[in-house]
Amino acid sequence: MKTVQWQMKEDFVFPESTGTPTGTESVRVTPRFTIDRSGESVRMTGIYHLAVNVEFDLEVPRTGKADSAILIDDVELNGNLGYFEYAVPFNIDLPPEANDPLNIATANAQCEMEGQGAIAVIWEVQCSYREIIEVQEDSSNPKQKEPNTEETPESPSNVAAEVAETEEVVEDNPAPEHTVKYENVSIPDREEDETLSFIAGLEDGISTTVFRSNNVSVQGES
Repeated sequence: MKTVQWQMKEDFVFPESTGTPTGTESVRVTPRFTIDRSGESVRMTGIYHLAVNVEFDLEVPRTGKADSAILIDDVELNGNLGYFEYAVPFNIDLPPEANDPLNIATANAQCEMEGQGAIAVIWEVQCSYREIIEVQEDSSNPKQKEPNTEETPESPSNVAAEVAETEEVVEDNPAPEHTVKYENVSIPDREEDETLSFIAGLEDGISTTVFRSNNVSVQGES
């Protein structure tokens, strides 16, 4: 199995009426995705669904202005505890040799206070897939036998012996277990159209990750 890992981060601010965030009670990031195969290209399209419980100091209004942060104007307050959800769309282009099973998962979701009333949600992403490797014969190998131009009759016992000598048993070793627990949700077919329509309507927090077999490029955000 081929595995590629990287880290994601999104900054958020809240209305002045909610006060100043002082910490978080829980942070959860769940990927939801579909897989599109077109010719030699393989693309995973979906969202990171963020669900965060934030603790606020209602007596201290937010000061300053964080231009690079995303404003969350819909916060459910219960006393000094607020809850919000957000979707970060993503597109991940995989190399042509990527084969099933394809999977993307998240782990170690956490929140940091950024100052000026902003918070940062940080999480790790793991993308895994099985590589198809084509093995080509080396014509320069001196050990390869030259074809025999003379036809010689072979008895059934000789043929059975040669088949027994050339049989190979190929075992598919399972992927190693990871000590970190990752979370992922794959979108069923009946929800695919609705999910992709939802993604297309999102304007903020769009991230794109493109990588090939041996590297992961820097993610761009718009």
